[in-house]
Amino acid sequence: MRSLTQRLTSHLSALTLTALTALSFTPHTAQALPLINTGLKAGVGMGLGGPDPVSASYMAFGPSARLDLIVAHVELSALYMKQNLEADLGSFGKAETDLNLVSIPLIARVDISPVPGFKLSLGGGLGIRYNLDAEDGQESTSEFVPVSVCADVSMPLIGTVGAEARFNYNLADVDEPMHEGLLFVHAYF
Repeated sequence: MRSLTQRLTSHLSALTLTALTALSFTPHTAQALPLINTGLKAGVGMGLGGPDPVSASYMAFGPSARLDLIVAHVELSALYMKQNLEADLGSFGKAETDLNLVSIPLIARVDISPVPGFKLSLGGGLGIRYNLDAEDGQESTSEFVPVSVCADVSMPLIGTVGAEARFNYNLADVDEPMHEGLLFVHAYF
């Protein structure tokens, strides 16, 4: 049988572990991790290249998270995109359709600006896009390589706001893939 001292020590250890676990997930502790920022991103864009009579425009918005390192950062976004496709059919007029997409790019950027409070960065990554309107038998995912230039201004106690210019290189195995040029604004808190 265990002695009273051993049982008290065991219970005290369990209570201490429970208290430490409960306190480790408080908002105060989360604020002590300034390297992880979350926010929103919104943008517009247009299709580049692709089949000759087809043009595309884009509108995108969604949540974004950024892990800031000393001279670089990694960003992961989940963007809802509305793609408007328009084809000029000559004497038959024009055909137009809208697609609902979810785009998930992972981008790593290197900071190239030495000015405090202002960050200019460039980089690239890999992205996956899901076509929410895909029907049975249609391809519902596509991959792309985002190349990005980003400018941010940090404001103490408020967060970071900025703009990004992005080129998405389409990795689709087709004769004339349509790439994308996009401009975003974002805010991280």
